[in-house]
Amino acid sequence: MTAPVYTVIGKIVTIQELMEEQRRRVRSCDPAERFAAALLFPAELAKRLRTVSSFHLGELLEHEVCSNLNLLAPELPVCAEAAERLRQKGSSRRLATGFFSGTELSHEAGPLSKGFGHC
Repeated sequence: MTAPVYTVIGKIVTIQELMEEQRRRVRSCDPAERFAAALLFPAELAKRLRTVSSFHLGELLEHEVCSNLNLLAPELPVCAEAAERLRQKGSSRRLATGFFSGTELSHEAGPLSKGFGHC
């Protein structure tokens, strides 16, 4: 029997926790968990993302998406610029911290180097 997609008894699951759970399940050997990762998690994430401010969407984009891209990927500067614009739009002042603050190096490997696990 497979666990529910995103419920944890007595706890509200954050967007970041949903994303991490989706990453875990997409690498699962269980086809039902990979199915949930492919169809159910994206729908729940989309629903929740519609409720966050532009500023918080920019934060999520930078910390959960940009930081998982390969540093040499052409998508990285696009992602970083979109995150910065969203944060500016959602905030009355410009943030002093930019994407390339050194925190992006804390992720040793991006999705281009990650596999789906070995079953």
